[in-house]
Amino acid sequence: MMHKSIFIIALLIGVVSCKQPKNQETQTTPERNANVRKNSSSSQTQASKPNSNDPASQNLPKGPVKPQENLYKGASFETKVITGKENTFGYEITVTLNGKTQRIRQEHKPSVPGIRGFDTQEDAQKVADFVVNKIKTKGFPPTVTPEELKALGVIK
Repeated sequence: MMHKSIFIIALLIGVVSCKQPKNQETQTTPERNANVRKNSSSSQTQASKPNSNDPASQNLPKGPVKPQENLYKGASFETKVITGKENTFGYEITVTLNGKTQRIRQEHKPSVPGIRGFDTQEDAQKVADFVVNKIKTKGFPPTVTPEELKALGVIK
């Protein structure tokens, strides 16, 4: 009898402690209050917002925009053909600039579905050299399109 009483008391304590107060849905945290305030103030000030079509209201630079200088022009590059899976090849490019080194390791043909590497070492080297040239001229990150791979003769 005493064991049943202890069990029932423990069960009641568990149920009561797990039960959430009914008014919890109406309670708000500071974050929710801030969101409510933000939303209500934005609806109040919506009429006073500047016209988004007005160029003066946008944070655009005035005058001609100067293109950013390519930081990788003065970098040193080292390419290496690597062996991939299933008798294929990839490449690794090491870029060193201001004493910092970055590596690009490409074990499969970029921008082509699948994970097959290049069929020959020459194809892998062609694309590695192409990527180095892209980094030197256009900066980082380099992208290689399927059309560029076709132009290099790497894919059909």
